[in-house]
Amino acid sequence: MFYHALQREGSNHEKIEVRRKAASTLELIGADAWAATPQLILALEDPDPEGDVRWYATIAIGKIGLLAKEAIPSLIKRLRDEKYGVRAYAAWSLGQMRLEAQSSIPSILENLFDEKSENIFLARLEALEAIGYDITTININFTDGTVSRNAKEHITIQREEERKSLESKKMGGGIVIPWRRTLSANTPPQI
Repeated sequence: MFYHALQREGSNHEKIEVRRKAASTLELIGADAWAATPQLILALEDPDPEGDVRWYATIAIGKIGLLAKEAIPSLIKRLRDEKYGVRAYAAWSLGQMRLEAQSSIPSILENLFDEKSENIFLARLEALEAIGYDITTININFTDGTVSRNAKEHITIQREEERKSLESKKMGGGIVIPWRRTLSANTPPQI
């Protein structure tokens, strides 16, 4: 009963805190929240100025995966969201749809090189690869002109550098707590 009330009332509630909590709870539920896909699609249009409702809804849809494929057009729209976290997770969620999201390829490619955030850039590249696009055909030329590589090589190098950096910090005796936005409904959204 709680689950049905959450999906029915939470996404339409007048208080933003309730909408945030509903979206974050559905995100926490993950793939089992597939029945709430219509409400999550509506949540992708939420006017939350911080973008938290859209952010949680985008992640929840990605966790649901193919069972939420009717969200693909709405996820494509979120690739242009004003909040960078929503854009990144929209790309990730489209990647979770695999071949079903091939219609999103032009939108993912659009403005790919205009993206200022390396994380969103990588999320878009990884989504393209997951959807079935040959990312080795995308060449990345750096502004200093010293390096040119294809997107697959770029992802591999970036992820390896992230791993080494984390390992180095751990070996230095420091406590490493990588910053990640809370994905749990047990804590309030970070604003």
